[in-house]
Amino acid sequence: MRRRRDPEALSRHRAGQEGLDREESFRRLLGRLREYAIVSLDERGRIRTWNKGAERLSGYRAREVLGRGFAFCFTRRDRAEGLPRKLLERARRGRELRYAGWKVRRDESRIWVEAVMTALRGPGRAVVGFTVVGRDLTVSKLAEERLRAGESLFRLLADSSFEGIVIHEQGRILRANRTMADMLGCRQADLLGKDWYSFVAPESRAFVRKKRLAGATGLIRADLVKADGRRIPAEGRARLGTLLGNPVYVVTARDLSERFQVEEIRAFARRIQEAQESERRRIALELHDSVAQLLSTASSAAKTACESSPDAACLPAAQRAVEALTQALEEVRRIMRNLRPPLLDDLGFAAAIRDLAGEFQARTGIRVRCRIPRRLEDLPAETELALYRIAQEALTNVEKHARASRVSIELSVGRTRVHLRVRDDGRGFSVPQGERHGLGLTGIRERAALLGGEARIVSGPREGTEISVRVPARREGKR
Repeated sequence: MRRRRDPEALSRHRAGQEGLDREESFRRLLGRLREYAIVSLDERGRIRTWNKGAERLSGYRAREVLGRGFAFCFTRRDRAEGLPRKLLERARRGRELRYAGWKVRRDESRIWVEAVMTALRGPGRAVVGFTVVGRDLTVSKLAEERLRAGESLFRLLADSSFEGIVIHEQGRILRANRTMADMLGCRQADLLGKDWYSFVAPESRAFVRKKRLAGATGLIRADLVKADGRRIPAEGRARLGTLLGNPVYVVTARDLSERFQVEEIRAFARRIQEAQESERRRIALELHDSVAQLLSTASSAAKTACESSPDAACLPAAQRAVEALTQALEEVRRIMRNLRPPLLDDLGFAAAIRDLAGEFQARTGIRVRCRIPRRLEDLPAETELALYRIAQEALTNVEKHARASRVSIELSVGRTRVHLRVRDDGRGFSVPQGERHGLGLTGIRERAALLGGEARIVSGPREGTEISVRVPARREGKR
């Protein structure tokens, strides 16, 4: 006799079987997913399921991790800080928890995982477990970090630049470096979103826009307007680029205020020097036309009187007077040469330098060797005069301080530069730090700087001294 089955029990059995079948199908589905790591945990955080995606991401097989606490895949620092426990506690209190961080694979390499943890609740809303769904975003994370590093490096380089830099899109400022903010007298953040052309002087805006639209990449000079309304002269250039697919302009600009001030100071110093040379020429001419002529006349008269005087007792005194007058005349002529060497105007720089060297050698007994090209063409008059004064000052220093036995003066002329070198074999000196020198060497430096050149002094105890001066062969604006 067959037992009759209870319909309700049969219904419960079928529902349970269907539930098991659905759970098994769900597990098989999860197992086939390889792009996502899907893990289920019990209420204490121990692993119950570990799909193929989790195996691929972590390098651990399911049989190696089932029953273990999920903290093993966290970094040592996260474990020390109790992060796995904190995540479980936060997931218990909420419905869904999102987190991201570095995880450790089986081979000790690291991957950046973004995950969602959800608490599973049973009767009475008691937590019976957790599900974790994560994916590997290491490539994106590394790209993001490289982008941030590149951006930080760009900011560092841009802020370290001596030139102001602005990136604008149709005039709207997207980024500006610290130098540009300082130039315009405001903060970097205050420039963002502002109209770049509002910082260009009104009379120059149309010109600057025209150059930009024409694609000009050369230097453009224009005044910029600071935040307080003051103007500064500047020069810069603009280059077209792209940012996120949109055309942008990168503008670099340099404040010319200090350069203009230096140029004004140099121009003023040059005018002073020209006035000094003009005054020296005037004094030299007056000495020649007055004192030298009077001394020459007096010397001739004394000689005549000495030769025609019958009184032998007066002869020695008359001869001493003639000698004194002759020495005075020679001294006046030497002063005249120092004030304005006539050979420089009459026969040119080479002859004037050779005459200067010959007079120095005759007066001091120090041997001078000159290596000067016989023909020096197209050197500006102010360059010839400055180089003559530099050589004159260098020889004066040798006479006063060097205790030298030999001096060499060399001049070479290239296509763009003139090089004058004066070297002695004297006792030398220690060149002070900061390149501070006496008035003579300072004057040499200043004369070279006024011509747009430079002077270099090399010396050492018992090593002699070399003064090397390089100046442009032509003045700016002349060819």
